[in-house]
Amino acid sequence: MRKKFIAGNWKMNKTVNETIRFFDNLLPNIDHSITSKVDIAVFPPFLDLYVALEKCKKIDIIIGAQNMYYKDEGAYTGEISPVMLKESGVNNVIIGHSERRCYFNDSDNVINEKMLSAISHNINPILCIGETEKERQDNKHFTIIERQIKRDLFNVNSENIGNITIA
Repeated sequence: MRKKFIAGNWKMNKTVNETIRFFDNLLPNIDHSITSKVDIAVFPPFLDLYVALEKCKKIDIIIGAQNMYYKDEGAYTGEISPVMLKESGVNNVIIGHSERRCYFNDSDNVINEKMLSAISHNINPILCIGETEKERQDNKHFTIIERQIKRDLFNVNSENIGNITIA
């Protein structure tokens, strides 16, 4: 049975200095008795990843990325690749967050490409699914969620499902 999973997505909040202060305050209050029962994950902005990873080296807190592009390299201004994440020590990534779907038009096809890329680079994806408020009001939520799961996980091998967290 999987451990409980508590994650904090910082979105576009906290500077590097704020991240340092956050972990300086948090880490003295966390010990193995907590992390042995529950997985704790933090998803800071990209610029804060290195500092967060360094701060959490000696304690079992997962540090993950908020997004990634599915290509390994290329002319994709502003994007970050799974190769870059992996080399930096990142082993977890959020994919399909509602803000990425809405503001950046991440389609189910793009999300599926990201899922397959993350898995192929041994990065554990946290797949976000869900409906909009209007879709919920129109009683379409189950249809939307079913569509997202089918499309976002298309061609994902059954042996990889255990490494995926669905949020």
